[in-house]
Amino acid sequence: MFQSDYISPRDVCVWLPADYSSGKKYDVLYMHDGQMLFDASTTWNGQEWQVDEIVGRLIRENKIKPCIVVAVSNISATRYGDYFPQKSLQYLPQGTPIADGVTFNADNYLRFLVEEVKPFVDRTYSTNKGVEHTFVMGSSMGGLISLYALCEYPDIFGGAGCLSTHVPMVLSNTLPNSQADVFAKAFRDYLAKHLPKANSRLIYMDRGDATLDAFYPAYQDELDSLMKAKGWQMPSWTSRVFPGAAHTETDWAARLATPLQFLMGNRKTETVEKVEPEFWWTGMKNPRLQLMIYGNNIASFTPSIDYPGVTVESVHPLESPNYLIVYLQVGEACPGKFNIRFTNGKKNLNYEYELKERTGRPEDRKGFDSSDAIYLLMPDRFANGDETNDRLPMTYPYVTDRKQMGARHGGDLAGLIQHLDYLDTLGITAVWTTPVLENDMGEMSYHGYAATNYYQVDPRLGTNEDYVRLAEAMYGRDMKLIMDMVFNHCGSKHPWMIDPPMRSWFNTPDGDVFTNHNKTVFLDPYASDVEKTEMTDGWFVESMPDLNQRNSFLADYLIQNSIWWIEYAKLDGIRQDTYPYPDGDMMTRWCKEVMDEYPNMNIVGEVLVTNPLGTAYWQQGNRFNPKNTGLKSVMDFHLQAIASKAFHEETTWNTGLQTIFEHFAYDGCYADVYNVMRLYENHDVDRFLPEPPKDLNAYKQAVTVLLTVPGIPQIFYGQEMLFNGTTQKFGFEGIRPDMTGGWKEDEKSLFVAEGRTPMQQEAYTFMRTLLQWRKGSEVIARGSMKHFMPRNGIYVYERAWQGRQVLVVLNGVSRDNELSLNHYREVIGDKRTGVDVITGKTVELKDMLKLSPKEVLVLELK
Repeated sequence: MFQSDYISPRDVCVWLPADYSSGKKYDVLYMHDGQMLFDASTTWNGQEWQVDEIVGRLIRENKIKPCIVVAVSNISATRYGDYFPQKSLQYLPQGTPIADGVTFNADNYLRFLVEEVKPFVDRTYSTNKGVEHTFVMGSSMGGLISLYALCEYPDIFGGAGCLSTHVPMVLSNTLPNSQADVFAKAFRDYLAKHLPKANSRLIYMDRGDATLDAFYPAYQDELDSLMKAKGWQMPSWTSRVFPGAAHTETDWAARLATPLQFLMGNRKTETVEKVEPEFWWTGMKNPRLQLMIYGNNIASFTPSIDYPGVTVESVHPLESPNYLIVYLQVGEACPGKFNIRFTNGKKNLNYEYELKERTGRPEDRKGFDSSDAIYLLMPDRFANGDETNDRLPMTYPYVTDRKQMGARHGGDLAGLIQHLDYLDTLGITAVWTTPVLENDMGEMSYHGYAATNYYQVDPRLGTNEDYVRLAEAMYGRDMKLIMDMVFNHCGSKHPWMIDPPMRSWFNTPDGDVFTNHNKTVFLDPYASDVEKTEMTDGWFVESMPDLNQRNSFLADYLIQNSIWWIEYAKLDGIRQDTYPYPDGDMMTRWCKEVMDEYPNMNIVGEVLVTNPLGTAYWQQGNRFNPKNTGLKSVMDFHLQAIASKAFHEETTWNTGLQTIFEHFAYDGCYADVYNVMRLYENHDVDRFLPEPPKDLNAYKQAVTVLLTVPGIPQIFYGQEMLFNGTTQKFGFEGIRPDMTGGWKEDEKSLFVAEGRTPMQQEAYTFMRTLLQWRKGSEVIARGSMKHFMPRNGIYVYERAWQGRQVLVVLNGVSRDNELSLNHYREVIGDKRTGVDVITGKTVELKDMLKLSPKEVLVLELK
């Protein structure tokens, strides 16, 4: 308890940085309402400014000068009178009513700060005592007293931070109140005579627009007009608006870095640290380019460019002082490098930017389609081709240890490049890897779905250049590369979480609302509003904060980022994670802008719904959706959900292949069935084989269907090697094992025949045979399908294209069986034989076809 000769005693707390030393000198920040600054567990409303965390972080990052914080508590009963700028009362019209029972004591409060607290602090701690090292800050009434302190003691305080300044002056519980105009004018009249000389000190002002701050705009605008009239301007004065921000400690904490850097920023470290994207191209169809510029206090700088064909369209300082969004028009520019000059008063920063020449025609970029077979793999689990990147230092500690299922295992892009021959020989034409972008998250981030840098490949997987080398190596084999992108969320250790560009950059920024994963809300006529909001705005998990794509700057960033990767790596397609979770309007716009730039590109959205209608709803042109999503392809998770059980059981009137038949009977709900990705397994669901198989009957029938029905087949790495297991039994890591042979210490290798069991070799050969035959088959890629409900346990369907026919026959029972062909004459016609693609044998198509238990035939009719 600090005793005083001027005011009632109160608590004064002094916060010191972790590395405080009496051998160094520290700036000093005096803050009002001290009991609200550090510990939410002791505050009246359970909120805090997080001063210790935020100031400590900014010091560590060298964004502000080392300082100590002096937190002066208020006395609730006298707070209004202690903080009300006392001398402004002299400017009130005579007879103006004044609040009853209030003792206006601000002058004594300031004497307490200046004559008692400050001398004690300077005696006790190692402080810089000059005016340029001493600051005062507060919010609401604390903002008023901070500005008043600067006016009354300009030789003591070098700057004032005034957050959500209570410029109406009157008691907040009386608003709206016509007297506020009178009191606010009196304060402005006081300021007109007592403000320090223009730009001789630093003055930071801001406001939100919610709760009590909703009353402030008109009053703050009047105050801003006075400041301008008195000659105040950047970089000495600023007045910021934070849309959506309320009059709460939580909201002040969210933007505290902004006034701290404005007042106490380390000017020596002001620099352009990063520009995204790091380069762009000329000749793009969209001439508009967004640059997201990051650097200490960069928002206070104004950019200019002098380069033919490049104009600055608009400049947007974001709420964090460390971000600046700049839009350029580059449609008339030629390739080349140019300087971007950033100016703040007399200080200039320079950054060289490059526009590269575009190569190739975007129309020639042909996306994946139903002629392809896609192989999904997790780079960390597939093959380790470069051991030097296994244990690279990252910001957050992690473990690389193949014995730990959740650790990183060391697989990388080099390993994938080295095994492209294996995939090519298998018959794969396109590769989709789980995300390759940097996931500097510490543990459990090997999967790649928690990005911490949208423009950088994770160095433990390789470099951006390695990714381009992968793409080029695949193109040399006539294979396609699909990038896995995530717009819904980023990693919780992304710099955006540490220093949010804007309050609205994330949904529910406190992370106290999680998605309900209820993807039915979009077509459910009875869905509640609260559950719709939970679905789209809740966090996916604690480590994956939910991005707010309704923020136009973020939306532009994400859209442009995807186009950058397509152009940079010459991608052939995109798989978009958690497609229904982001803002729907933004996702529609994204699809349109990508397809406008690359009209033959393909995008598949992950819609993990086990109802065909729920999946079809998201495909462009679907008649069940009142909006056209623009999404070309979707994923058939209903087939995945039923396949393992259906192919493993005997076929009856309601089991086995009957359920497969009924599944395809609902393909009519899709606007374009040829752009439906068919799958049995991936990194998020059970393997098709729940346990090691005793025979290959189910496997062969399932593979045959996957590779011969309309749509785009997707295979998960190891599926060809009979990888098995369920998430319930083994967890997600259990269904994502290493591909044996991808590490030099492995004693055997699945990449070569000698390393496989006889059953694995048989499974591999079966799949390879169908995949290689499927390449270039117009009947499979484009043909129509006609199927017949299972009879006597046998499922039959035909694929036909321009006079060519393929007949698929599957015996769904574990016994010898016979198929009467008369029922199928409408597709067989006068054809009398068929060549089995799998065995090469000729099969006669007479009246009766004999089948062995669970036999599969893929017959090219002759």
